[in-house]
Amino acid sequence: MRNQDIRTGIIAFLLMLLVGSTAWADTEACVVCSVNQGVIHLEDCPLKERVGTETFYFCKRGCRDEFLSDPESWSRKFAALKIDTTQTEAGSLPDFRFPLEPIGSLSRADLEGKVVVINMWATWCAPCMAEMPDLIKLQEQLSNEGLAVLALSFDKTSEAHRKGIKDLGLNFVSIEANKPEVQNFLKQVGPPESIPVTLIVDREFKIVKRFNRPIDYQTLKDVVKPLLQKGGDEVSSNDEGGSIVPS
Repeated sequence: MRNQDIRTGIIAFLLMLLVGSTAWADTEACVVCSVNQGVIHLEDCPLKERVGTETFYFCKRGCRDEFLSDPESWSRKFAALKIDTTQTEAGSLPDFRFPLEPIGSLSRADLEGKVVVINMWATWCAPCMAEMPDLIKLQEQLSNEGLAVLALSFDKTSEAHRKGIKDLGLNFVSIEANKPEVQNFLKQVGPPESIPVTLIVDREFKIVKRFNRPIDYQTLKDVVKPLLQKGGDEVSSNDEGGSIVPS
């Protein structure tokens, strides 16, 4: 009977420790997870490190160790995430001609007169996959008004890219970013440090917005809707909307 009491006491003590450790955990943003996923999100972060005047939080020891391997780089990337990364661009969309599978190509001329949303994504990127249904919805609902969505995939293999297109049921063109023509294009518009990245281009090929973070349907619609209305009267009644006709 005494041994049973001792075992009961030990179990109760361990439960107290477990509940206590959960209660002590701070709900903060893990630096490493946030940077790797490209978006700040709160979670239980029981570990922390102070670097200079700042305190950084971590969800597990592995994240803390990775941060400590190069704290300057990690803190710089994390600081960039905390800034509103919606940028207004003054540049124009550079001329391009991207190869398509299995044949053909897509050029800037094929997008003339359209409002274009260019999204940089990959199937291994969780925030990218989360926003894909919103891009599909945007294309479906606004293509007849002159919208065209174009995706640039950073998948590591063509097989993963093709599977992603099929599984998601994409209703717009997606091109592998490792093509030389796409790489040259990215150098001109500014290659992404992380994905997703979305460019919003008006009918005159001016890049009006660049989102270096995940965005949702309403945010996209709020930006593109005025662009579609501006100059919309100039679009022919025979215009095929946002459908892209490759060269």
